[in-house]
Amino acid sequence: MNASQGSKTCQALNAYPVTVDSEEENNYLKALINSKYANTDDVRAFFIGFTDSDTEGAWVKHGTNDQMVFQDWGISEPSGGTRENCLAFYFPLDLKWVDIRCSIELRMICEMEALP
Repeated sequence: MNASQGSKTCQALNAYPVTVDSEEENNYLKALINSKYANTDDVRAFFIGFTDSDTEGAWVKHGTNDQMVFQDWGISEPSGGTRENCLAFYFPLDLKWVDIRCSIELRMICEMEALP
């Protein structure tokens, strides 16, 4: 699904697109993705819930003005200018982050608040 569809799917699950706020969380998500999809040729990337669609180069959590506090960009990323306003974990770059077109169809990782 594209980024908008993925976000709506997360909302339907009372969740939101995953945002990565620390190296620990980033490493956890990479390990989780690798454990399930490393040997799957049809999965190349997963959307992460950041966008710079409002202001080029100012990455914020999707649907908010909360700025990105942690980054794990691939070499020469972000690279897409105004064409690529969404962010994804990208297998060919060892799950480093890339900016990507929001209209491309990928998988979305959702997260929700922990239950008490």
